[in-house]
Amino acid sequence: MVEETKPTRESVLRVAAEYDRIGAKKFLDKYEKGAPPERWLVRINGKLYPMKAISVAAHTPPVNPSGMDYRKGIRRLREVGFIDIVAVGEEDRPPIRRPTRATVLRAMREFREIGTARFLTQYTEGNPPKSRYVNEGGVYYPLKALYAAAHTPYARHRHFSYRAAEKEITSLGFTVVGLRVAPVPVPPEVSPELTVQEGKRVIKEVKTLLRHRGIVELAKAAAKPLICEACGFDFEKVYGSHGRGFIEAHHINPLNEREGDNQPTGIQDFAMLCANCHRMAHYGPKCLTVAELKALIETPS
Repeated sequence: MVEETKPTRESVLRVAAEYDRIGAKKFLDKYEKGAPPERWLVRINGKLYPMKAISVAAHTPPVNPSGMDYRKGIRRLREVGFIDIVAVGEEDRPPIRRPTRATVLRAMREFREIGTARFLTQYTEGNPPKSRYVNEGGVYYPLKALYAAAHTPYARHRHFSYRAAEKEITSLGFTVVGLRVAPVPVPPEVSPELTVQEGKRVIKEVKTLLRHRGIVELAKAAAKPLICEACGFDFEKVYGSHGRGFIEAHHINPLNEREGDNQPTGIQDFAMLCANCHRMAHYGPKCLTVAELKALIETPS
């Protein structure tokens, strides 16, 4: 029995050249029983190849494709430096450029700006490090997420190992450490220069509860004077004529907590609340009663 030898960088380049020479059909017939790639491609010198077939062929001798899953194929290629793995359907994804010291520092800045939770969600599907961190300036950065983010565009974290990440990050002059206890999560950094894009007009389809504007107006007309039943705030007294007639009508039995659809509502089913108290009544998992609001106002914690 011939002992299997793992791929080398030279053997991967050799079989990629074979693919170019004999064509996709003959190559897949020879190494992948004719099956086209279903999940992953590998980029070699700027060109995309069927990942699993390349990995199968780069072994010496070539291995049985039935005994190699996609994960093993990717692992064998990344061990010899081919981590530019592209999902089928994402052929337009630009080539991945390896990290530089500048891109690592850029990724560190992004980590501080968006915080630990969002950074991990974005680059390691929310998975925290097992123990390896990069210590720079007293801040502990998650090694694998940082390494993924430092590629341009970012690399998928499952396509490289901790060992590969540590080796390259260390070669760029950074210090990798092992921690038994995870550091305190870093909150997002609030910058005065931070801007976001807002105001785009979109059409949404939503399910909503129909409300009867007329019964609200009748309830307000019957509730004189128009002051907050919880805190006593009087809009007209504070804002003059601008606040005259303003109050918010609160459903004592909230519509979203009622059983069934289209239940009757009368003026007795409303309480008049200021905007603050109305918001506080609905804040939290349970709607507060007017009496509970009063109790909170009278005995603040």
